[in-house]
Amino acid sequence: MKLTELSYQNFKKADLEDMVSKSQAGDEAAFASLSQVIHQISFGYFQSKYYLQKIKTIEDAEDLAQNVSMAFQKQYKSVDNLENWLRRVLFLNFVNYYKKSKAHQFYDIDVVLRKRKVSEDHGASFDVQKILEIVQTLSGDKQKVLKMRIWDDLPFQEIAEELKKSVDAIKKIYYRTIEEIQSTIKE
Repeated sequence: MKLTELSYQNFKKADLEDMVSKSQAGDEAAFASLSQVIHQISFGYFQSKYYLQKIKTIEDAEDLAQNVSMAFQKQYKSVDNLENWLRRVLFLNFVNYYKKSKAHQFYDIDVVLRKRKVSEDHGASFDVQKILEIVQTLSGDKQKVLKMRIWDDLPFQEIAEELKKSVDAIKKIYYRTIEEIQSTIKE
């Protein structure tokens, strides 16, 4: 297998072992080639996540690949099994990115409702426009808690960690906000 044909799907320890040992011995050309292959494999992996819409932009995929390349450059002398190291680092970088991007998502309520195809005729049981108006008047914490719980479907524990409050405080904010919305609608 040629090194230019390697991708995150088909690289093998045997294909890279020679380059790793030469790099660790101080061969700069082997290190440069190996670094290029690591970046190519990393970018292919993250690019596939981009195509699966798990990564927001192709630039994010490139940044993640660059992070893996930098980690390799710092750690290459201590890498015993490059295949295992690379698979682990790729996965951990992706998981960290995914968690951070999920934690920092905030939605415009109008956009979310349109995506979920909620409309005026969705039911006579509630007035969507009135609920949106009420939610827009809520304080920042109340809006955040409501959006994170309802639209992001996050458990109270994760909301508490994100907002640096206790779980009990988050539950209190959430349930009181729901009651506030209900009482305002009844008026």
